[in-house]
Amino acid sequence: MNAKRTARTLVVVCICACIIVAYYIYLDRSTSSRVANSDNVQVSEKDRLLTMDFDKNYPPTPREVIKTYNRYLTLCFGDQDLTKKEITRLAGKIRQMMDPELAAKNPADEYADSLTSQISDYKSRKAKMLSTKVCDTSDVIYGSLKGHDVAYVQAGYSVKEASSISRTYQKYILRMDGNDHWRILGFEVTDADGNTIRSGHSIRSGEKTK
Repeated sequence: MNAKRTARTLVVVCICACIIVAYYIYLDRSTSSRVANSDNVQVSEKDRLLTMDFDKNYPPTPREVIKTYNRYLTLCFGDQDLTKKEITRLAGKIRQMMDPELAAKNPADEYADSLTSQISDYKSRKAKMLSTKVCDTSDVIYGSLKGHDVAYVQAGYSVKEASSISRTYQKYILRMDGNDHWRILGFEVTDADGNTIRSGHSIRSGEKTK
């Protein structure tokens, strides 16, 4: 009897041990699956741009500033539907890339309203920005203006409206601030070869030209 009872006890212990081991294996696999799934979560371009922290990660070069700026333009004037709150936040992010002199000419509220109006105009015309292009690093021109380091960056834009596609070009002037960050000071509308057509200080709106 004792031998049988001992055998039954060992069987029960073994079964319990197997259950416990199986349970921990299940937990481990479940946790690994959740981690894997969290790693595969897709973050949208809109979320990236809305949450971009320029205080910690400001674009390091004039060309990268304009590339980042163009990402905002593509989001605003592409086929993405944006709320008024999102447009206001995007306008704020864009203003962070402006030189204080340019930002002063584009106050936060006015710039947000202007951006909202421009986006509405694009929607009403069924127009959208298809692509943007920034000149090569070797084509960025560096110089000095009134004792400040400046850089000139050429960019091109393709916009589709109805069945036609138009291409425009702008040359941006950026000025380095006290933190060695390049900020957009202004722009010139140019032809494909970089020859100036007109200049202005209201970015992409064309409302305030000299």
